[in-house]
Amino acid sequence: MRSTELFDLRGKVAFVTGGYGMFGRLISEALLEAGAGVVIAARDTGKAIGAADEMANRGLMADVIRLDLADPDSIRSTIQAIIAQYGRIDILVNNAVARQGSTLEETTIEDWEATQAQGGGEYYQYRLHSGRNRAFLSYLRRYGEEQSITLYF
Repeated sequence: MRSTELFDLRGKVAFVTGGYGMFGRLISEALLEAGAGVVIAARDTGKAIGAADEMANRGLMADVIRLDLADPDSIRSTIQAIIAQYGRIDILVNNAVARQGSTLEETTIEDWEATQAQGGGEYYQYRLHSGRNRAFLSYLRRYGEEQSITLYF
């Protein structure tokens, strides 16, 4: 069996936070190549639109939506907008992070520690187990398949 058959995501809707960045862009592209509809969420929609435009030049069509994970109202309105457009959310890739440094090679130890401080400890536990993911889980479970992917870098 070919990997394209094994990972066939046609008809699925994937929501990728931080979907234009270092890892999120590659994940978004892979999901698109596997046939999923992809919604890229970011605070900086300009960068997200730029990434989506580059993907579109290769025949990979992603939508972009603004999302501020620090704002519960933004989370709720984003979910509502995705459901209104697609009718469902099948896959959540929780990839957003306030990363310091632009590339892995340029990231200093201090940059890495600052990123971990922003995304680690109690905050990380909150991200995994409460508000942010919980808001999406009801939609994922509605269709009988919970396919939530949480990435932490």
